[in-house]
Amino acid sequence: MTRPAGAQPPARSVVVLLMLLSALLAGAAVAVGAMVVGRHAKAVSSRPDSVAVSLEGFDDARQVTLTVTQGPELAVDARAEGILIWTACEPGLQLASAAPVFRVRSAQGTTTTVALSTQLPWTRPVGRLDRGAAVADVHAALVAAGALADNPGEAFTDASWRALTALVEVSEEADQIPASALLWLPESPMSWQSCASPRGSRVAMDQRIGGLTSVTAFSVDPTAVGSIEGPRHIVVEDIEVVVEDDRVTSQPDIAALMGTAAYSQWRLTGGQVPIVGTYRLAETLEVGVVPASAVLPGTAAPCVISDSGTALSVAVVSSRLGRTLVEFPGGSAPSAVRLDPDVASRCP
Repeated sequence: MTRPAGAQPPARSVVVLLMLLSALLAGAAVAVGAMVVGRHAKAVSSRPDSVAVSLEGFDDARQVTLTVTQGPELAVDARAEGILIWTACEPGLQLASAAPVFRVRSAQGTTTTVALSTQLPWTRPVGRLDRGAAVADVHAALVAAGALADNPGEAFTDASWRALTALVEVSEEADQIPASALLWLPESPMSWQSCASPRGSRVAMDQRIGGLTSVTAFSVDPTAVGSIEGPRHIVVEDIEVVVEDDRVTSQPDIAALMGTAAYSQWRLTGGQVPIVGTYRLAETLEVGVVPASAVLPGTAAPCVISDSGTALSVAVVSSRLGRTLVEFPGGSAPSAVRLDPDVASRCP
């Protein structure tokens, strides 16, 4: 169709041309803006020549598996002939001082045998008029078990004799407690290692009922110890105890570890479930955190260069993922250190 002479182009064409022109201008602006932003980003990412030193605590904590050392088995034998009407024996369970061990019913009545942990072993009857260090030892065991408030010393009092006879289920009017009523424990607690006579069975005098064993130490693999010297503790659950020469040997500390769920699992599974703890320094160190590139080699020791240009000797305690933890043996940490590989010769 022929357009009449002098006719104006349609408005749509003008709009299209304007849109194209706007797009071209916008593209140019974006390109210019991109160049400006790129130069700015390059300037911001330029590496600084120093970095601030942050401080944090470091205890060299590491996860370890404990090894349990047990002593020889202590035989537990029947003290009378009769029916074993009750026994505490169950492999893996603990037996503490002042706890009943077993009961035997015979023609003479029922005899209860109670465990008692004393420094001196009891192999004879206990008399009301007995005196001496052995009596004070029994008193100490009663106090430790909570059966007696205070230790009256080397002679029984009415209160201490009453406490002892009540413990072994003997009349307080008795002048003597038979030797069969007490089982001496060299340590408390001890663990049942084996059981030989079931409840309800007939037992003869000196017949084996079971065997007890004690934990003499918990040990840490020496290879798990870090290079940082100093006293260390082991933490299992919420129990924290002292470690000396990679071993826990203090009886109170051993008893505390034996009270954890981790030890119970180890015991009940025959050692198949390990006892895992955290091995750490007893005192937390304050260390400076610097980039690995800030630590320079030196003749005597590594060093860092403070922001003021002073070379400071450091002891590296840990380095991981570009973060290096250092101690400053000569004093406090600087506020910042330099990142200048050309100053290594200035280390002391």
